[in-house]
Amino acid sequence: MPGKGTCWIKPRDAEKRRAEEALRLALPTIDRVLDRLGKTDLYVCVLIKIDEDPGLMHLAQISMGRVNKWEYQYDEIARAKARLSARTGMNSREVLLLHPELLQPGDIKWWGSVVNSSIIVAASGLESWEDEAICKVVSALYSMLNETEIENNRSQEGYYLT
Repeated sequence: MPGKGTCWIKPRDAEKRRAEEALRLALPTIDRVLDRLGKTDLYVCVLIKIDEDPGLMHLAQISMGRVNKWEYQYDEIARAKARLSARTGMNSREVLLLHPELLQPGDIKWWGSVVNSSIIVAASGLESWEDEAICKVVSALYSMLNETEIENNRSQEGYYLT
């Protein structure tokens, strides 16, 4: 157990901080992808699967382009992709292309979300495979930040995480 005076960061605070940083780190890549594709509109969100209803907690998001003039509600579409991944525990591409038997009425018909343990990253605004690529970048950066924090903590004195 930690000693007296040890300050505990709420896990949700640490997860939120890592999600925000992952999006910040991914932003230059996302900008270059949008430029290369000649597109401007995109929504990306990072969520965590939780036991309480509704089963997902929002950690971070970015909205790009002319949000009030988006052709579709990219934020709603991305969140629907995240819900599909949360329910099935799979990337939305896997569900839609390989496991259609898992689909239910009201599920989204496009893919573009990835599952990384309890973290789900979803995007909308591009083609499904492009949305998924953006999600993979953000998810990989989240993992790097998470593992760095664990290793930094492990190198501190004592037996317990602080």
